[in-house]
Amino acid sequence: MRCITLLLVFTLLFKHAHASSLIPGEEQILDQQEIVTAVTGLIDAIDQQYLFETKRQRITTQLTQALSNGEFDGHFSFGRFKRKMEAMLVAVSHDSNFELQWRSGLTGDSSGDLLPGSVSWQKLPGDIGYISIEGDLVAKGWQKDIDRAFAASVDSRALIIDVRKAGLSSLALSHHVLSQFMPAGQPLSVITFARQSTEQMVSNGSPQAFPPALPIFIITSPFVAGPWEFVAYTLKHAERATIVGTPTMGVGYLTTTIVLSEHVKLVMANAELRHPKTDESWQGWGVLPTIYAEADRAMDVALKLAQRTQSK
Repeated sequence: MRCITLLLVFTLLFKHAHASSLIPGEEQILDQQEIVTAVTGLIDAIDQQYLFETKRQRITTQLTQALSNGEFDGHFSFGRFKRKMEAMLVAVSHDSNFELQWRSGLTGDSSGDLLPGSVSWQKLPGDIGYISIEGDLVAKGWQKDIDRAFAASVDSRALIIDVRKAGLSSLALSHHVLSQFMPAGQPLSVITFARQSTEQMVSNGSPQAFPPALPIFIITSPFVAGPWEFVAYTLKHAERATIVGTPTMGVGYLTTTIVLSEHVKLVMANAELRHPKTDESWQGWGVLPTIYAEADRAMDVALKLAQRTQSK
């Protein structure tokens, strides 16, 4: 399945227009040829991969006219080009998911932009498993760390999964995590791509899956976005987990990164996740907690709940 083979990173899109010194490549100059290549590539990318049908034609028409009218003639610093292009895209589409990023040469390597990731686990008193996920878990190798944490926790009497400090991840990793809790073949999400093509994601299951009766508590914060929202939302609506914390960020769109030229790449929304039964998602309002608790005390609340389930 396409959604399994593609590692589509849910990106946290924070704009830096108010602090230009934070933009990588801010003062680097793009020549006329690269500007034309980038704008032409942008038009093609939106036409082929942009999620929202009703906005696609408006954007491509506006960009084509701007290119023909000479609005992109001459040399641009990357910072100037980024601000002009993002302002135009948002003004036409009212979609803030667009972001132009600097590429450091032909590799387009953005690993330096990632936060260091970690997966840790331990057994708390009372045989309660605790798994903490922090930072960005984008590379394929993180699946092994997740598996080791699950293997060490599968015989617990209750399980706490702490994603308060979790960052970027991939659709494939979220799918793998959910497959440890949901039976094989269980629908997890309907994914809508550009031009309204859809695909259903189902659980792969696992021979060492967690028991259906195991009490699970997921700790959230306002900084949780994208992939971990998908995990929390799905387990909550399957009545497999209790969410403890605060509403999450509310990033329900999948984004893709497209190379436009030697030094410019584009991040934009290209797919959307929706629950297979409710046809809804957490986009805009986040995953709402079952039990509200501020982030700094959510662990204590979750631990007390886990201990309480053992006495029943």
